[in-house]
Amino acid sequence: MINKKINKTDYLKKIIFKKKKIKDFLKKDIFLINEFDSMSILKIIILIESKFKIKLSDGDINIKNFNTIDKISKIIIKKLK
Repeated sequence: MINKKINKTDYLKKIIFKKKKIKDFLKKDIFLINEFDSMSILKIIILIESKFKIKLSDGDINIKNFNTIDKISKIIIKKLK
């Protein structure tokens, strides 16, 4: 399970932070580090759904649940079960 989480977090880091070197990136608020507009968020959602073959619900995608790579990774793991 740890190995799967690492793969997910690495993928999320790549699509969210791109080439930025972010210390402790799992817990950093992605909205404070990157300037996202609605199209950027939509693109991230589409990439996640496509890569992991899951469907994110409106309840999954809110500022409280979707603001760190760690939280997004946990949503993906939950959806894959």
